[in-house]
Amino acid sequence: MKDPGKEWYALTRRVRVMVANPKVVDVSKINDYTDLANPSLKGKVCLRNRKSPYNQSLVANQIVNIGQSKTKAWLKGMIANVSQPFFPGDIAIIRAVSKKKCGVGIVNHYYVARMLDGINGRRDSLYAKRTSVITPNPAHVNISAGGVAKYAKNKSEAIQLLEFLASPEGSKGLAAPTFEHPLKEVNQNEIVKNFGEFTPDKVTTEDLGINNPLAIRLMKDAGWK
Repeated sequence: MKDPGKEWYALTRRVRVMVANPKVVDVSKINDYTDLANPSLKGKVCLRNRKSPYNQSLVANQIVNIGQSKTKAWLKGMIANVSQPFFPGDIAIIRAVSKKKCGVGIVNHYYVARMLDGINGRRDSLYAKRTSVITPNPAHVNISAGGVAKYAKNKSEAIQLLEFLASPEGSKGLAAPTFEHPLKEVNQNEIVKNFGEFTPDKVTTEDLGINNPLAIRLMKDAGWK
């Protein structure tokens, strides 16, 4: 959750979940990211494009968890199930799943929460209500982090701010309005709590960074555009 050289610190957590339309897919048969490679989901998967750092991070996570060979097979099967052109953002995926343009997609949890809260307007709130959030166990977790600019004029004050934001109190305060999770617990916002508990996997942020170049190459080889 922090740089080994202490150049940055995690402030909040973001869970990579799956959002599904129960009228299009059997949500009881989707429990993990690897399930999206199941041939039964042919034409029912939608994904954000390859440039998304969240997706690059997810693939790097799989390389660490299941190995390069199995990750290749997973990517090949999942990309074969993609129904639409690759989307530019997570909200577009949630809308597509709601409209039955596809059955299941991968998004960060807080995008669904924001839509349900009505931040994007009543229409998006209605779209989100038609979907189900599926959280793998364990789940892949991304982070929001902070660091100090090298030539910062107020370095000591910046460090104090980061120390506060990375504390239990500061992280909780930062996560509440953004619908992300604080570093130590589940966001107590009622919408996010309804998504259920989650268990982060053991992959470190450093591991994700090391494997990111390989993840991008495997994504490209699998046809993830």
